[in-house]
Amino acid sequence: MKIFIVAGMVLFLTGCTSPVNVVSLCSNLVTYGVTGKTNSDIAVSVLVGQDCKLVRILQENEKVCKVE
Repeated sequence: MKIFIVAGMVLFLTGCTSPVNVVSLCSNLVTYGVTGKTNSDIAVSVLVGQDCKLVRILQENEKVCKVE
């Protein structure tokens, strides 16, 4: 639920939001809801070949990537 509040704030507090930003945000919300990762997390995971989540640094004080 917090993610929807943050998304709403981002959409309404930015005065000049372009359609590309809205599509990107919606894509991230759907991807995060399904996989628990953002589009950036998935891209980094594919490139590195490990399980990567950028938010781990803040939430769990761990490394971004874990060996699968």
